[in-house]
Amino acid sequence: MPPPVYHAVTRLEHVDELSAVKVLARQPRVKVTARHAAGPAMLDEWYPISVVVDNQEDFAVHAVIDAEVKPPIDTKCKCEP
Repeated sequence: MPPPVYHAVTRLEHVDELSAVKVLARQPRVKVTARHAAGPAMLDEWYPISVVVDNQEDFAVHAVIDAEVKPPIDTKCKCEP
């Protein structure tokens, strides 16, 4: 069953008119993990990274992943960016 679609005004079946409605947000049941090989990568080198998205919701989730990979902050490195 697809998830409900919410609009500015939602009519609830079998519910009389309400004077107030409280909507509580919950944590999504989607787990995202990233895996990569240990070790350094050179500049402009192809470096495989696996991203696993595990949907634990009761319905399909449509999402877009946008990622930026940055070098770690190393206080010992005296090289310029």
